[in-house]
This record gives sequence, C-alpha cells and structure tokens, in this order.
Amino acid sequence: MSIDVEELLRETSAPPMSLSPATVLGAAKQDVVRRRRRFAGLATAGVAAAAAVAITVGVVGGEQSAPRPMPAQTNTLDLNDPQKADFFGPSAGLPLGQIASSAIPIASDPSGAARTPMTKYVVTRQDGVLRLSRLDGSRQTLLPLAEKLSDGGSVTTDRKQTLMVHPLPADVRSAAQVISAQAMVEGGGTTLSDGSTVGVFWTSDPVNVSNVGLAWWRTTSGSLGSSTAETAKTVTLTAGGKKATYWEFTKSSFCGFDDETGAFATPMTNEQCPTDLSGSEDHVGWMQTVYGPISNLHSVTAPGVTDQAIVSASIPGTSRVVLWGSGTLAAGSGAGSDAPFSKVTWTGPDGKTHSWDAPTP
Repeated sequence: MSIDVEELLRETSAPPMSLSPATVLGAAKQDVVRRRRRFAGLATAGVAAAAAVAITVGVVGGEQSAPRPMPAQTNTLDLNDPQKADFFGPSAGLPLGQIASSAIPIASDPSGAARTPMTKYVVTRQDGVLRLSRLDGSRQTLLPLAEKLSDGGSVTTDRKQTLMVHPLPADVRSAAQVISAQAMVEGGGTTLSDGSTVGVFWTSDPVNVSNVGLAWWRTTSGSLGSSTAETAKTVTLTAGGKKATYWEFTKSSFCGFDDETGAFATPMTNEQCPTDLSGSEDHVGWMQTVYGPISNLHSVTAPGVTDQAIVSASIPGTSRVVLWGSGTLAAGSGAGSDAPFSKVTWTGPDGKTHSWDAPTP
C-alpha cells in the first residue's frame, strides 16, 4: 500500500514539531541515491528523513496511534548538512533520547516479504551504561542487557532484531555499525537530555552479541573515529582529477573507502580490504589493497570508459599498498558499469607479476 506523506500529514492530528513537513520532504528530495555494486562488503546508511515524519505523526507498524503532547525539547534536523540530516532523521521531531527504528526485512524469512515493525525506542544511561527501552504508547519497557560494550554502550534484542547503542562525539556527522560483510544494518542518531549524542543501530541478521563488530563515524571536521577508540589509518588518493579516501582500523580489522559514488565499510580478510567496485550515473571506481612495495602498475581500460586513471599509495604503518582507479562512463554505456578496467597488473614484492581481472557480467 502506498502512502501519500503530505496527505497523511494534513489529515493526522500531529504533536507539535520542531520543523515543518515541507522542509523535511524538501531535504529528503535533495538526497541523491547512488547505485553501488559490491563484490565484498555492504554499505550501511541512515533512514530517510521522510520515514521519520511518518513516525512522528504516530504511524507505527501500520497502525495509527493517538498523538501525545511532546516535551518542549525535541531533536531537530540540521538541514544545512544533508549527511547529518540523514543520520539524525530517525529522531527528528521526537523528544530528546527517543529514536524510531525503520522496518527492515526479517533475515530468517525466506520469502523476504516479512519486515520488522517500526518501533520507538528510548535511550537512557543506567549505572554508566547506555540502555534501550521500547516505547509502546505511554508504556516504557527496559530491554534486556545482552552485552555491555567497552565504550559504555550495550547490545539488546527486540522483535527479531539485535540493537546496539553507542556514545558518539558531539560533532558527529554520520555513523554506521559494521558487523559483517553480509549483515544489513540501519540506524541513526539522537541527542539525550544531558546534551550527549548517541547512535542506535538495528539488524535482523543473525548476530553473535559478544562480537558485534564496531561503530565508526565521521565528524563535521572530517575526522574518523570508532567505538574501539582506535585511531584510523587514512590515505588520500587523487586520480584523473578525482579524489578518494581509504581508511582502516588495523587492529580491529575493518576498512572503508569514500569516493564520488558514496562510502562503504567492511571487515578485512587476511589483512586485506576486499576489492571494491562502485558506480554512479557517470563515474566508476575500483579499489584493492595488496602487499607492497609494488612496481609496474598497469591497467586495461574497460569498454565504454574514458578518462581512466590508476594510482597506488602506501598504507601508513603497514607493508600494504592501496590501489585505486576511476573512470568516466561514456554516453550510452549504461549507468553502474562494473569497473573502469577489464584488467590490472602489477609487480609485487616477490618480483612476480600479479593481476586482477574484472568479473564476467
């Protein structure tokens, strides 16, 4: 069933909001959806701001509940920063400390049709640990503590989901939870009544609560951080006039990559970051890490790609190298092509020639 959000907002008696529906919808329309193909790793993202509007007016799990007066202090969106607005979208217009989860596919359902119910949660701090409670109307139910995290956060379960809550820096711009290369995780941020910032993440995929990976974030100044308190190793790359950033939390064995098509994060395998292929309307990219030093780096341009370029750079404090290439899709070649190259070769530290071949469509 399709829902006209603007019609719903007109006909529903909603509690006072800190921003207008038209403003939120306008911000949502500015968000550009980029197509990305991944051969390893799964991108994580915040929930769209429009979904937060539906929650705010009282639509939970498809049923309309009676609106309740909100406290004077509510979470607001920073509409001047689309990424920050997207991350804090699930708490927009809700009282401080509250957040609304999105409906996601239930991993155990083979049909893929069943979804978790959209649910409101409340974050509180008890005995120095961030805890989650489910909000059902005026009833608040503290969820069981499945695991206490080293950063002062916690893990719990509710309605066929595993939920994680982490403290975040005040200047966080966006954040994500990375569990495995396959797990689908969504989440968002909220501000507590004491002014502190937290991130709440949820997944229906099977999770070992004693090993939930890590949360990572980027601040408004561009710096990276993680729930393990490890400092990220970063490499800035430039190829063909385009820029990208490779980063990794080496001890935690997680890596990530940001380029013009978006960003992703994934666990590392055998000390290497999995090969990443990305594409947008007119741009394709390729990234891989290998043992170095390397020499004789060459590439064969893929059909339909122009302005291709490839570069390499050492990863600080390691014996590895990150390789990155990009290209422009020729008109009519089709958006989302797999890679800028059909083949890449290089000479490794063993003096032998190594190669990467583009997957066959």
